[in-house]
Amino acid sequence: MPNDFEAEPQAAPKLPFGPLVPPKRIKDVEYDDGQRLRVNPLFVPLEQVPPQWILQGEPDAVWHYSTVLRDTAENPGVGEWRVMLGSEQVSSVIPQSQVDDLVSAVRAYREAHPEKNIAPLTEEDLRRSMDGIGHPSIAVDFDADGKTREGKAALSGEFHFDPASRSGTVNDRSGRYMSDKARPNPADRNPAEIAEWGAEVARVFSAHLGVPISFEQIKTLPKGPEEPKNPKAIDNPTAVHTAALQPAVDTAPRADVRSRPSAAGTVGPAGASRARRP
Repeated sequence: MPNDFEAEPQAAPKLPFGPLVPPKRIKDVEYDDGQRLRVNPLFVPLEQVPPQWILQGEPDAVWHYSTVLRDTAENPGVGEWRVMLGSEQVSSVIPQSQVDDLVSAVRAYREAHPEKNIAPLTEEDLRRSMDGIGHPSIAVDFDADGKTREGKAALSGEFHFDPASRSGTVNDRSGRYMSDKARPNPADRNPAEIAEWGAEVARVFSAHLGVPISFEQIKTLPKGPEEPKNPKAIDNPTAVHTAALQPAVDTAPRADVRSRPSAAGTVGPAGASRARRP
């Protein structure tokens, strides 16, 4: 019997954190001596981070995150969304006591093994060696043999926690994954949709940490019209004289001119989001 009904086309499943894209570029410092992508020193899934590490951590810590779709040991072949944490400013996250311990440990090893000709290490050297490894080292993927490779990421940015207000913010500040060059397709950088992705990742952070988290849209806000670089001089001398008599007005752009909270506002603790690979 012929089937007179045609199946309606299935709509593409909605991605909670946006489309996955490769990094715009990888910096030389993010490769190891074997030209493999380095893993961020603080590389860890958000769900594995004890909340007190952040809530009782360094007050000026700057965390970086990337949302990725990865297989897990529990569900091989079935991708799950994960929020991966790390930092391009590792030295802002590690307490001073741990920095001191690391420097002392390296110095002790150097003294115990003079034959290795290990260069002297200062605190400045250590901090410099830890910092500068950004989002590609957080969204890093792995081959079957465990070797690192470039990983795709959806929404990526920074996370800040404010101990005074007991609240935090996530933003979209990632040139490697959120810039126009990283997302040349306009559909992949729609500001309204990115605000929704940001609200979702804020809910995930809030659910895990148990404090209010809001999303701050910075990188992907539409740019305003640019002022002409060489405005023409006014030919009317009367107009020039009149303008000179006007009181001076502060026209300097405000620091938050391109930064605003998303329409979703601040979210409190809520359930984390996971989705299967479409």
